[in-house]
Amino acid sequence: MIIKKKNTWFKMLFEWRGSVLPQLLPRLSLLLLFSLLIVYFKPFLIENNLHINPAVFTLFGIALAIFLGFRNSVSYDRFWEGRKLWGALLNDTRSLARQSITLIEDEQYEAKTRRIHEFTYCTCLHSETSVTTHKSRL
Repeated sequence: MIIKKKNTWFKMLFEWRGSVLPQLLPRLSLLLLFSLLIVYFKPFLIENNLHINPAVFTLFGIALAIFLGFRNSVSYDRFWEGRKLWGALLNDTRSLARQSITLIEDEQYEAKTRRIHEFTYCTCLHSETSVTTHKSRL
């Protein structure tokens, strides 16, 4: 888990590391350029009786809001499912380690419980590398 130091909201606006801003900046600049072109050519459109109907933009905005709301809800559900599975794995390995300490009579129970904990951390590292590999394929 990434733990960042707490900044003010203004400093957080300019946080570059771990942000989606580098991915959005080209799209935002293209949208800015498009908007500036529309504002610049608006007098030309009014002179030639070309009217832009705002209903189209309203419908597009409603569809976009529904799509983004659905996408946000699905991503949160995935996060929460992963968090539940990770918590269950930690609880099960702790229970297994506790049972192995009480049930194993030889002196090697520390090495065996260490292996159980190492399995948990290896699973964590494997999931992080598979997520990174999956993101690099996109």
